[in-house]
Amino acid sequence: MNPNEPLPTCAVCLGIDPHTMPVVECLTDKTWDSKHETFSKQSNCTLISKATGQCICTHWQWCNSCSERHSHVHICSGCGSASHGAHCCPRAQKCPSSNSI
Repeated sequence: MNPNEPLPTCAVCLGIDPHTMPVVECLTDKTWDSKHETFSKQSNCTLISKATGQCICTHWQWCNSCSERHSHVHICSGCGSASHGAHCCPRAQKCPSSNSI
C-alpha cells in the first residue's frame, strides 16, 4: 500500500483509524463515532446484514466496487444503501485533509 493513500474504510465500524485486530475481525456494535448501531457484522470473515442475515459483498465496499454477479448482495455494509459501498458511505470516517494552512 502506498503510504500516501488513505487507510481503507472498515466495512463494519466505518472507521479509517488502525484497528487492534484485522478489520475482517471487527466486532464492534457501534460505528467509529458511536453515533449509529453497525448495520453489518462479520462472521467467519464474511459480512452479514444484521437485519436480514444476507451475505454482503466485501468487494462492493471498496472504492473500486464490484461488477461480478454472485450471491452476495451489493449493498453498503455501513447503512444498507445499494448506491454505494462502505468507502463512500456518509457515515464513514473522513480522511483528514492533507492541505494544512
